[in-house]
Order: sequence, then C-alpha cells, then structure tokens
Amino acid sequence: MKSEPIGLRTFTCLANETTHEVLTVLYAPIEADGAYGCRFTVEGPTINLVEDITIFGQDGFQAIQLALFILRSTLITTSETSNWQWLGQDELGLPTVAT
Repeated sequence: MKSEPIGLRTFTCLANETTHEVLTVLYAPIEADGAYGCRFTVEGPTINLVEDITIFGQDGFQAIQLALFILRSTLITTSETSNWQWLGQDELGLPTVAT
C-alpha cells in the first residue's frame, strides 16, 4: 500500500541505559476493498526496532485513529525499552484508547 506521508514524529526511549531516537511516519489512508488502510512505519535502528504496519478502519478517520493507537502500543511494548518520550515529556501525544 503506497501513499504520501502525512506526519513524522521522533520519540526517544531508554534502552541499555542509553537514550535512543525512534522515527515514526504516518501515511495517508487509502481505500481498499471497502475499508481504509492507514500505514505507519517505525525505525529505531539502534534498538533493532523496524516496523511497517497497516491498520484498517471503516473510513479514513477511523483508520488514522486506530493506526495511532497501535503505534503507541507498538512503542511502549518494545522489549527492553522504557521511558518513552516526545518533546522531553512522558505524554506521547498518541491515543490511549481505541474507539
């Protein structure tokens, strides 16, 4: 699924007592077979984290919302990482509940 990036964000985390940067990219939703897929990528090469995930919703808004929720879950459940931050704050600015 190819589409244009609509957002980039860099997060930081701790792994092995060192701060690491992780780049995330959110892509525009694309309609496919009556649903909308929203893709995101995560690249944290220094912590062996590389993900390319597409999440589907009933429309573009739901696809984006669900993708952001899954992105948050992907980050905070990455093994051997902790203290995820955005702009130096513990709040990542991503949804904590999928609706």
